[in-house]
Amino acid sequence: MKIDKNQQKPTEKATVNPQTGLTPLQEQAAILLASGETITAVAAKMSLNRGTLYEWQKLITFQCFLNQQATDYRDNLRNGLYGLAHDALQVIGGSLQSANEGIRLKAAMWLAEKVKDNDTGQTDVREALKEQCTHSDWGVGDLLSFDADEYKKELKRLGLEE
Repeated sequence: MKIDKNQQKPTEKATVNPQTGLTPLQEQAAILLASGETITAVAAKMSLNRGTLYEWQKLITFQCFLNQQATDYRDNLRNGLYGLAHDALQVIGGSLQSANEGIRLKAAMWLAEKVKDNDTGQTDVREALKEQCTHSDWGVGDLLSFDADEYKKELKRLGLEE
């Protein structure tokens, strides 16, 4: 029978990080889960009961921290992949020159699909600021209002002309 590490001595209470609302053990579990570890593997590594991890996943604080860790992990992975882009392009370029017609076709189709699906996001800073300065009135999504004063302040803060 495994002992839940989150259960300290009866007189001790686990310290909760005021920024995350989680104990260090909960944070560590979320980091491992976000990196792709399974609940079973995390439970084994941390000598926890799997049920404890399932209970933690119901906590809004755990969910948000896990989501942030997953986002950070994905962004780090993406950055690493961008670092390999030059090498990858050389391989794809070589594949496009292959004597094998099937390889050339697959490489060309893969490349065309990746270029087609690449969404770069907002490129007009003024439009992005307008979106940022448009808020939902009373929490109702259909009633949006543009805060012109906030927009002007942001333009000025960023050194942009109106």
